[in-house]
Amino acid sequence: GIASMFVSFLVGLYYNTIIACVMWYFFNSFQEPLPWNDCPLNDNRTDYVEECAKSSPVDYFWYRETLNISTSIEDSGSIQWWLLLCLTCAWGVLYVCTIRGIETTGKAVYVTSTLPYVVLTIFLIRGLTLKGSTNGIVYLFTPNVS
Repeated sequence: GIASMFVSFLVGLYYNTIIACVMWYFFNSFQEPLPWNDCPLNDNRTDYVEECAKSSPVDYFWYRETLNISTSIEDSGSIQWWLLLCLTCAWGVLYVCTIRGIETTGKAVYVTSTLPYVVLTIFLIRGLTLKGSTNGIVYLFTPNVS
């Protein structure tokens, strides 16, 4: 009983952290262009930020914009308030689902269990209609034993 509750709490901590990062990326995905699409310009606006130019815009957005990881282990950094807000929202959704009971959660299962299949089917149809898709399918199913 108690051990099961404790393990569930630890799993909830782990998954809600992932959900908070997903929410952060979801909120940032409404920008045009995407913030992880290009490297930001430096302070002089003459070139890209050196750290981003050495890696990739995706890595830069993750490590600097999202996590704001410090350059050394001696500097602990600061709280990322936007991630804390997303984490609070994730815990709030979990709280509401727990309080509302199994009836509401059971209704949500209908959507969450069928929606991935619908989205994957849409992606499959879209992928098959792209130019060169038949070449990719032929390459996928042609064995290369060398």
